[in-house]
Amino acid sequence: MPRPYQPSLLRLLHGATALLVPLAWLTGLLVYSAYDGRFGRLPITLPGGWIDIHGTAGVVLWPLVLLFTLYAVSAGRARLRQPANALALLALALAVGSGKLMDEDWLSGGQFHHLVYSVHLLAWLLIAPP
Repeated sequence: MPRPYQPSLLRLLHGATALLVPLAWLTGLLVYSAYDGRFGRLPITLPGGWIDIHGTAGVVLWPLVLLFTLYAVSAGRARLRQPANALALLALALAVGSGKLMDEDWLSGGQFHHLVYSVHLLAWLLIAPP
């Protein structure tokens, strides 16, 4: 039986991240539309609670991103030479790191001027599908 192309830990971390990142991105879009919306809002209004789902996705992503980054920097260093891989990992680390530094009351209070929130939005745009 042939050996898998990628080690099991990498496949597990990559798969879990690949499932959670779109969830976080989509819930982030709903949160942005509901609270900020400076550059446009979705034409639909959905019931609240999306900010909690978005935060939960971030909390679950935090240890995965940490392990994934450690793995990528050590064993997967050659793959990080590809700009797409390096940009995706950087955007993911920025999104989760800045999300951990945010206060969830900022958005409901209309406080969109924080640098950490701007970094979070930038990371959100970098992760956006092409």
